[in-house]
Amino acid sequence: MSNKKIVWPLVIFLLVMGIAIWRVATYQSDDSYVKSIHAAGGIAMPQNDTRLIPIQKVVGRMMGVDTRMPHQVWLKGPQITDHWLKQKHYFRGMLLTALMLTDSALSHDAMMALINEHKIVDFIATQVPVTDADVKLLAANHKLTSLTLIQTQITDAALDHLQPLKLFSLGVAGTQVTPQGLLSLKNMTSLKTLNLDGKQLTSETLPLLQSLKISFLVLSGPDVTDQHLELLTNLPALKFVSTHQTSVTAEGIAAFQKSHPTCVIEDLSGEDQWYQWSPDHP
Repeated sequence: MSNKKIVWPLVIFLLVMGIAIWRVATYQSDDSYVKSIHAAGGIAMPQNDTRLIPIQKVVGRMMGVDTRMPHQVWLKGPQITDHWLKQKHYFRGMLLTALMLTDSALSHDAMMALINEHKIVDFIATQVPVTDADVKLLAANHKLTSLTLIQTQITDAALDHLQPLKLFSLGVAGTQVTPQGLLSLKNMTSLKTLNLDGKQLTSETLPLLQSLKISFLVLSGPDVTDQHLELLTNLPALKFVSTHQTSVTAEGIAAFQKSHPTCVIEDLSGEDQWYQWSPDHP
């Protein structure tokens, strides 16, 4: 047997082993990323209960298989800055699919870079300066299925950018979006969840909710009253209504339950929520 026939299999074997050793050596578990984010003031949670033991993850990494668990991350408060984000590259090895930002100090560029890098499917921003132009960039990610922009700077123009998406959930409470602007959603038949404030839920928007067969309705803000619940009488598709941080009373809830006995209604105003309604935001 010639030396060449012996050498090439050996070279290939050593190359494969070298790649395997490098993958194992550079392996970092999902838990280590989660702990780093928690230590820095953020919250990271797995989105499902599918867990792989370390050896499965290592073997998968050796074979080039992505074994990372999808995570949702919540970043809240002014300590969330561009410097914080760059400090330890918190999300570099994480499979990030859902991102919540609340009153953070991230710059526009840093926020958009984080979203685009991970191709987020569920994005929630509250009291963050998201604009119509940002929504246009967000809409370029066709994997986006849930978008909540509470107390942000968006207007009716932002909704036009969302038309190509197959969103099942949209939140625009506390923004400059008007009842007239909401009517542009009439062809987005995949929408089943809406988050609106008292100025947006009017008799003008009721036909839209009926035609889309909205089943989950989240009402937000102090301008939501018992009269808004009365408007929902002719929405038989409703399965869940939240009156988070509103002015709805126990009497109003009781009256609504009589017309919708199978609909679940929750007053979450006293619970520890992922944001608090702020009168300082539009």
